[in-house]
Amino acid sequence: MPAIFTNKLFIGFLFILFFVGVGVGAYKYANSEVVVTSDNFHKEENKKSTVHAKTNDDTEYEGIKELSEEEMAKLKAKEDAEKKKMVANSKTPNKPDDKTKPFNILVLGIDKRYGEQKHWRTDVIQLITLSPDRTKAVITHIPRDVWAGSYKINAVYNLKGPEAMKDEIQKITGQRPDRIIRTDFDAFVWAVDAVNGVTVNVPRAFVDKSYPNDRAGKSNTITVEFKAGTQVMDGERALQYVRSRKGTNGEGSDYARGTRQQQVMRAWVKDFFKPDNLFNPKTAKVLYNLATQKIYTDFTLADTEVLFDVMKNYNNISVKQISLDTSNYLTVPVDRSNYGGAWTLIPKDGNYNAVHEEIETLLN
Repeated sequence: MPAIFTNKLFIGFLFILFFVGVGVGAYKYANSEVVVTSDNFHKEENKKSTVHAKTNDDTEYEGIKELSEEEMAKLKAKEDAEKKKMVANSKTPNKPDDKTKPFNILVLGIDKRYGEQKHWRTDVIQLITLSPDRTKAVITHIPRDVWAGSYKINAVYNLKGPEAMKDEIQKITGQRPDRIIRTDFDAFVWAVDAVNGVTVNVPRAFVDKSYPNDRAGKSNTITVEFKAGTQVMDGERALQYVRSRKGTNGEGSDYARGTRQQQVMRAWVKDFFKPDNLFNPKTAKVLYNLATQKIYTDFTLADTEVLFDVMKNYNNISVKQISLDTSNYLTVPVDRSNYGGAWTLIPKDGNYNAVHEEIETLLN
């Protein structure tokens, strides 16, 4: 069974890392070189029907059977599915105020440790999909070790840029990201400190004796320890909590780390609305102006105003999460020769159709 969780507070994920054509249809009439628009196309069709009635020549319809209601319904369903596929494959971004289509936000956390660092990986990959009516949200977690053609997906953004990353996300989820939010360690620490720390209830104690000491500019490792229970974490402490990968007591995996990230995000959105913090007044403009000093995003202020309303009403939004892992959609290839010998993850069925269908089901 897919790992799916529901939590209305999780809509805060929209903003925690925010801090840290179609054209006019034209037709060419069968016996004319004149190009007509959809408005007078129907007039031309009516004219043709009138001529046909006068001649009463039905030879061109011989052998054509009129469709039953059931067959018409199947045909319409097929056409609707094709339209959805065309929308999903389109690279034209949707807008958050267009409630005829889903809106997708790609949230990326990179392991950039200092300002001039040129080579980094994308360690956090989450796609937030809002339903067309904005009453549902699906958050899809994609592990950093998923294979993406020539290398793991965590290298795609740094090596090939944001559009290539969007392409890979679309292949996996069937959803084209409309906007990107990209944050690093400094932005995460700033976001937590900006709300005067986050209150987190650590469910179980653990120790990580191999935590990288790179935040201090050193290459050694240190030991970090967390006791069970409720505690207030500042930015650096919260970063240790969400970043640790080699903890004891079942906390030594990327999946466990993902759960801790979600926990801190839920705590942050609660603390954002407290009166005594950096974000005053609580408006989209303040949010946007402060956040864009710290992170990369292609959001506009207008986008932020729309999504700020979503954030304020998160209790009315049904939020579900899909976490891709080896228990559902992914597997580790037995023969790694096609993957440069790397330990990686690939789709169990050779494609991601099941993931596409699951997201569509949860949105409807």
